[in-house]
Amino acid sequence: MVVVNKGDLLTRVRKYELKRCDEKFRIDVHEVLAGSQEHRFFAIPSLPAREDSDVDERYIGRGHRGEEAIEDCLKKIKDVPVQEIFQPLV
Repeated sequence: MVVVNKGDLLTRVRKYELKRCDEKFRIDVHEVLAGSQEHRFFAIPSLPAREDSDVDERYIGRGHRGEEAIEDCLKKIKDVPVQEIFQPLV
């Protein structure tokens, strides 16, 4: 059993890449290994080249299995422009 500090979250990450016409970005699927989280898996869109951006919470997919989390994320970002998914950090 892995032990972390209260409030910490340890995850294993699998990376996927989504290509849309001329754009592409990643979806990182996190599996919670230690810490408190409602769902065991969550999927977060990411732009590796733009570390100064943040993802709107409403586009994060969640599930009890990795497939559920990525399907939930894909459903939430369907037809949403990349510029809307990734907001610059203030």
